Amino acid sequence: MSDKPLLLKEIRICGYRAFPHPMTISLNSKNLLLFGENGSGKSSLGKALRDFLDFHVSAVPFDQYKYRYADPARTDRKIELVFDDSTTDILEWNPTLRDTAHKDFNDMARSRTWLDYRSIWRISEVRGSNDFVEIFGPLVEEILTSCLPTSGGSTTFGEKWKTIKEKAAAKPICQGSTGYAAVKHLITEIKQFNAWLESFLPGLGAKANDLLKEFVPWTELKLSYVKDATYNSKLKDKFSNGSIHLQMIVKSETPPGSPSEFINEARITAIGLCLYLAGMSLSIPPRRADDSTYPRLLVLDDVLLSLDMVHRLPLLNLLKSANFKDWQILLLTHDRAWYEMSKQQLEGWAHHELFAQQVGDYEQPLLREDQDHLMQSIDFLHEGYVKAAAVHMRTKFELVLKWACFELGLAVKYHPDARKVPASEFWSSLNGAMYDKIQPIQSKKDTAGKVHYWRPKPLETPVIPLDLKTRISHALRWVLNPLNHSQSVDQYRPEIEAAIYAVNDLEFAVREAISTQEADAVMLRELLLSIFQSRASSTGAVKAKE
Repeated sequence: MSDKPLLLKEIRICGYRAFPHPMTISLNSKNLLLFGENGSGKSSLGKALRDFLDFHVSAVPFDQYKYRYADPARTDRKIELVFDDSTTDILEWNPTLRDTAHKDFNDMARSRTWLDYRSIWRISEVRGSNDFVEIFGPLVEEILTSCLPTSGGSTTFGEKWKTIKEKAAAKPICQGSTGYAAVKHLITEIKQFNAWLESFLPGLGAKANDLLKEFVPWTELKLSYVKDATYNSKLKDKFSNGSIHLQMIVKSETPPGSPSEFINEARITAIGLCLYLAGMSLSIPPRRADDSTYPRLLVLDDVLLSLDMVHRLPLLNLLKSANFKDWQILLLTHDRAWYEMSKQQLEGWAHHELFAQQVGDYEQPLLREDQDHLMQSIDFLHEGYVKAAAVHMRTKFELVLKWACFELGLAVKYHPDARKVPASEFWSSLNGAMYDKIQPIQSKKDTAGKVHYWRPKPLETPVIPLDLKTRISHALRWVLNPLNHSQSVDQYRPEIEAAIYAVNDLEFAVREAISTQEADAVMLRELLLSIFQSRASSTGAVKAKE
């Protein structure tokens, strides 16, 4: 068997949720980082995978979420998963077929995971008292839903718990043989679930602590199984949840005085993510019994919303770690600044961007493979997507400003959250910046024929020439305005085009200033070498005369 895991090469989608027309998202057998502005279809992509890879009888039919604004509906609507192994058939879902007979469907359906910001928010709503928080509900209803018990089998915690809740909701009582059998069967199911959960907990805690080191290395979590879930037909409240306590252990197993001292929203989110990722990494095997592989998809849709910047980078480190080398990860975000930062951290990942483009009375997704923002802006403008062109041009302008201030060592007004420093502050610093433009080395022979070298005093030169300042200042109202929220941006196409050229020239001017500074040491070295060479030549000429 090959050591290479089976991976997705492409996701093709048409006529489902926010996607009216055929669209191909190329993963190229890599993990995917996807930026999507609000309403662009980003979450629709994640939900399409979730809906498709569902093997339950209750799985939604394709047309329940077909694209609703096409009249008549397209006849070619479908979702296809294309694998990087050409011998593996394409996995397809359409209005009449969910290809559950495909050799990889069931394994992918049981292993695919989808976590979004709503789930994270529900996890962060846990409440505590004394030195612990009660986490049974979030654990079984949000975190472990896709996990398989260590006892084996193909039924996940989520499936089992859903069955129990549905049967308990009917409130069976011990009346007659049918009622007695229903109560007995329900209690048996609950006992089995309790046994699963109690045996899974130690391994889950250990693995979660291993992952948690990335976030808070000076502390650990402790999960305590306190009470079983129960059903008693004689009580008014017949069904009750179990109880699991979460404690944070800090130094020598000393818990904080109160959960509120440690477990704020960002940290409980980090803990929830670690428990979720730990459960998946423990319970979903990367290979079958015959040693063959199948794609294990980890879809994280805007799970970073509840995390502050301090905790976001550790999450990326986790996703890059060996713990998830056998997973194919789709990380979706609508945060542009974070997307740009993540691209630098996640080397080797595929990058794509989704935009909402007005077509008639409705917005439709527009996909672009990530490239330089100015090139994307030019492409969008050429194709008539003026709104998207404005977004990319504005992003490029802000990136150039921040890069210029960093490389040139320019002071910028401080803000405790660097993301909230407006572009105008960076422009203000760069606008008045000067640099020493180094003059060419000069030489002159004296009356005795001796060559003298010197370098003229550097010229103090503005980083941005006056004419470019004027052009940029004129473009500021287009560049700095959030044109991505404007519906009337098309009429400003000439101004946006002029701004694109101005931003391009700004980048060139900044590069010239930076390269001149870097050339300073090189030119000094050349000056010294020239002097040494001149002296060596003079010495050689004197010896020759002797």
